[in-house]
Amino acid sequence: MQEKEHVINLLEQAKKSAIAGDVIALKKLSDQISHSTLIYQDEGSILVAVIIYSLSKIIDKGERYYKENYKKYLNQYIKILDKSIEYLKEDNDKKFIEEISIMMKSEEISRELGQNIKDVFRKARINRASKIYEHGLSMEKTAKLFGISMWELAEFTGQTGVSDENFGITIDEKARIKMAMEFFK
Repeated sequence: MQEKEHVINLLEQAKKSAIAGDVIALKKLSDQISHSTLIYQDEGSILVAVIIYSLSKIIDKGERYYKENYKKYLNQYIKILDKSIEYLKEDNDKKFIEEISIMMKSEEISRELGQNIKDVFRKARINRASKIYEHGLSMEKTAKLFGISMWELAEFTGQTGVSDENFGITIDEKARIKMAMEFFK
């Protein structure tokens, strides 16, 4: 995994933010790792971006949605974050990815809660993928990286307006010359 120290730092900050219930800090941390995801396009960065964003959503819904299982569930994921950090510090990327995968499967939680959490993780994958697509990676490549369909990504970006941006359109030559002339006056 690239930028291992940065990822360890982000996971440690995510743990503190999760314990404090700071949803905004978690979303900002997820945005930070999205930059690394765009550059390195490695599985570890993708998983970390999805996990941190998902935790922000889980904490945001908190006890009102997950009821009595919320604290148990949050504590379980804090332990998984601890193990993940430990594996990264030991340079054991394989165990790190396995640990994060356990978190995303959430089989130890009740079926109803587990399915709700799986939906959160699926939606988080789509959301984080749209952020990467927004920065210029092709839709096909982004969908493959995040393990989602192009259809899911296209549907989400269509709702957010990301696909409506015309980043490649420039102004014509006459307008550029006029702008340059005004600039040098």
